[in-house]
Amino acid sequence: MGRRGSDSGYHFVQDYRKCKRYFYNKYVNRLVPLEKSPALLFGGCMHLAMETWYGMLGKGRPVHDRVRGALETFENEINKVRDQYVTEDMFLRDVQRGQDILRQYGLQYANENWLVLGIEEDLEITLSSGDVFTGRLDLAVKSGVGLNYIIDHKFTGWSMSNVIKTMQNSDQATSYKMMWEQKYPDKPINAVIFNICRAYKGDVKFHQLPIAKMPQDVEEFKVGIQDDLSDIATRIADPDRPWPKNTDRCFDYNRPCEYLPLCQGVNFDGLIGVNYKILEPDELVSTE
Repeated sequence: MGRRGSDSGYHFVQDYRKCKRYFYNKYVNRLVPLEKSPALLFGGCMHLAMETWYGMLGKGRPVHDRVRGALETFENEINKVRDQYVTEDMFLRDVQRGQDILRQYGLQYANENWLVLGIEEDLEITLSSGDVFTGRLDLAVKSGVGLNYIIDHKFTGWSMSNVIKTMQNSDQATSYKMMWEQKYPDKPINAVIFNICRAYKGDVKFHQLPIAKMPQDVEEFKVGIQDDLSDIATRIADPDRPWPKNTDRCFDYNRPCEYLPLCQGVNFDGLIGVNYKILEPDELVSTE
């Protein structure tokens, strides 16, 4: 699929904060599960559908064209990963879920009044420490009254209230504001809007959650990530430094960590080629 993660951005740092052993397996050992999670497969296809949707909005296309174009992109992309689904039922469930979301999205957001500034834009900034921080923005827009926003799409089956609470407490909006305003200082953003599309057992709901961050939030975030990046570099350079497990994060969102078998003491070599593969040096570790 066309989407890729950033090389050393928000999710890279958050993975380190979440669990150092998780980070070690993912970025140092460069292990990836042979079976990709259905949530990642579905989310990647839906992001590409939204890329089509907002590309057409930027060209002034009417809502029925946007629905048709987004559906075509989604269906083409999900068929490309059909063989990565464990069962045909899971694949068909996600096809139906994506179609339901996009059709109802057309009803919910038929009259969007955004001027599209950028879609799937890669950003790279250099921090005062010399560290490079990267990211990819789903969408940047300007409102009818001249305010700039970053929009980040979220596709979930989790409860809407829990997603809202999580995003309100997340620094993802801070990272977007930091990167955008360092690259475009003459285009400050008013807020980051998390465009939440929740579908569960045929029930589809939407919510656009604006999160505004202040300059002091950005400065505090910069200090924190520079400390984390320095700690990561020190740990990687010292083969004797441990990578401790955070056992409170073994089951996030009611799903087991993808590296749980390794943390349970299963033989490492015995899982290579069975549960995991080791990425080649030129392959990017996904951070999404």
